[in-house]
Amino acid sequence: MSFFLNTAICGFSLYHILAFFLIYSCLGWCLEVVYAAATTGQLVNRGFLNGPVCPIYGFGMILVLFFLTPLEGNLLLLYLGGVLLPSALELVGGWVLYKLYRTRWWDYSDRPFNIGGYICLEFSLLWGVGALLMVKAVHPAIAALVDIVPPLVGFILMCLLYAVYAADVVATGISASDLARELDARVAERTKELTAETDARKSMMLNIFHDLRSPLFAVSNGLETLESAPEALPALLPALRQRVEFLRRLTEDLFLAAKLEQKQLLLNEDRAALNEEAAAVCAACQSEADQKGVALCLSADVLLPVWGDSVRLQQILQNLVTNAIHYTPAGGSIHVVCRAEGGTACVSVQDTGCGIAPEDQGAVFDRYFHTSADKKHDSTGLGLTIAQELARLHHGEITLQSEVGRGSIFTLRLPLLNIEEYSSLRFYRKTRN
Repeated sequence: MSFFLNTAICGFSLYHILAFFLIYSCLGWCLEVVYAAATTGQLVNRGFLNGPVCPIYGFGMILVLFFLTPLEGNLLLLYLGGVLLPSALELVGGWVLYKLYRTRWWDYSDRPFNIGGYICLEFSLLWGVGALLMVKAVHPAIAALVDIVPPLVGFILMCLLYAVYAADVVATGISASDLARELDARVAERTKELTAETDARKSMMLNIFHDLRSPLFAVSNGLETLESAPEALPALLPALRQRVEFLRRLTEDLFLAAKLEQKQLLLNEDRAALNEEAAAVCAACQSEADQKGVALCLSADVLLPVWGDSVRLQQILQNLVTNAIHYTPAGGSIHVVCRAEGGTACVSVQDTGCGIAPEDQGAVFDRYFHTSADKKHDSTGLGLTIAQELARLHHGEITLQSEVGRGSIFTLRLPLLNIEEYSSLRFYRKTRN
């Protein structure tokens, strides 16, 4: 203990320096908490440690005592020193803390005349005022209070407090390091996701350009042929009409996909019978299935009341049925089955087509997805993406089961409404009409 009492630095014993550091660290923490409560209305721990201490205030006040005490007879120099010295400490301390813990404990970025957000002119001028008050008024009282405590008692007390202080520093360092690693992992993951999204958008644009170019070239070549041979119109008209129809559908799908991505699509929701929507879709697709030589079978005897937009529900189901027709060879069959599973309304579209390879199934609802065994047909590559997004807007989803060579089963699943409530509402509307 005599070593601490007899060893002096800049006119202060090591015992006093250690005591002042603890006291001013605690007073600085109190000042920060009061300032935060006054500006935000909340009591928060403003220190980077868990305990009620802000070490930077302890270091700052020790430096003020070392370098500015000799200037206490000149108020101007004392004020200027109080502006420069704490500001330098705040700048260096803020930078070091950020490099160590990847976290800012103070940020003046929104203040005028700031340097990196670590210091600003407003608070630097206030530090000068604070230095004047501390050196001329507060510190003499603190020094007298330290001298009142018997050195042995003060030494034992400081040993205990510094032991707690050290444990707090170690615990905070470990916690901050874990947080920094977690943040780095999240940043890396988000960067990977953004890179994947960017690559997907580039791929999508290339696909759009390709799908636009092919029918446009076909139309352009057809028009050139008609200029030189008008009599070829009957033969060219079906192909031209098909290409123009594809362009129309591609444009509509792109517009709808963009609205879904921007969450700008509004649903005209009401109670609907999902089995009736499935029956309407199958009736509309029957002629297409007949032309392809595919048997389209429907089982829709189970009432499936749901809440949703009838037009969009039919759009979902039509995407599924149309896809099944495209991928089912002549002589094959498609079964559309309506059923209830607990509190879920289900419509399954099962085909006997080529099926989807396991490695492709995870991406089947991505934009412009085509299976590795895909025979190119007049598909925009957006149908399943749109169908899944529309299903999610209805608080449901589309699931997939598929086996290569045996076909696929796409199932629309939506929350099932109470049948009694649905029936009473339909009866009420019927009597009013």
